[in-house]
Amino acid sequence: MMQLNYAEPSHQTVTVHQMEQIDKPTATRLHSLGIHSGCELAVLRKYPFHGPVIVEYESQRIGIRYSIFLALIGGN
Repeated sequence: MMQLNYAEPSHQTVTVHQMEQIDKPTATRLHSLGIHSGCELAVLRKYPFHGPVIVEYESQRIGIRYSIFLALIGGN
């Protein structure tokens, strides 16, 4: 008999380091969703070819542009 594993999948967790490099409307929207410097986001999915990144924060799943994701985590 095969056993099924019901454990939650582990996702990469990243910390938001900065929001200064993001345009004002996007930063305002993310802030209204509760995302700010210092919060931790679970990365659920990264689409290929620099497509959107699906993150989860406080049980909300949010799709953001790859460039915005890099800016949030302090990437290039």
